[in-house]
Parts: sequence; C-alpha cells; structure tokens
Amino acid sequence: VRAGLPFTPENHATSQMNLDSYLIDHPASTYFVRVKGDSMEDAGIIEGDIVVLDRSIMPKNGDIVIASLEGDVTLKYFEKNDGVLKLVPANISYQPIIVNGPCEILGVVTGSVRKYQ
Repeated sequence: VRAGLPFTPENHATSQMNLDSYLIDHPASTYFVRVKGDSMEDAGIIEGDIVVLDRSIMPKNGDIVIASLEGDVTLKYFEKNDGVLKLVPANISYQPIIVNGPCEILGVVTGSVRKYQ
C-alpha cells in the first residue's frame, strides 16, 4: 500500500498473505516475544509489539537481538568489536550495556508485529 494518495483496494487486490510464511524463515527455531519497555523505541519497536526471534541466526553488528544476562533478558542492538560485546539501546535515555560477565544471545530479531486495536 502506498502511504501517499488514497487508493481503492479493489483495484489493487493481491493474493492473500500468510504472515507466518512472510515472517518466519526457520519455523523450528523461531519464536514470538512480546516487548516490554521503551529502550528500542527509536528502532520502531515499542512496548506491546511482538518481535520475531530466530534462534538459528548468528548475530552480527547492527542486528537487534534478545540477550540473557545476569538472570534477565533484554532487547538491544548487538555490537561486538575487538572482543568487547555491547548491547546498545535505541533510546538516548539509556546507556549501552558493556557485557563483562556471562551473556547468552538468545536469537536475532527478524521482524515485528504491532496491533493498533
């Protein structure tokens, strides 16, 4: 759909879309996780959204990941340089987390879903 001038859906109909096939590349390793908090709001991910987490993807710099550290889980940008892992928020109200202890990257976020009503 264009985000410009109005259009009539009848003139632009396409085949039905299956959200699972659109959002999921690896069904056996994919999970849906509801977001709490506002640390990723400048990445367009807000509280209440559902993110698509793929556990089969190895993270690379710039990926959004869910990580487990110190008994908690967090949603942040993945940044690893010279062996130093940082989990970086997308909200200037928060500071990056420099990981000094055990940390498990649970997976890479590959999509998100938001319900308005």
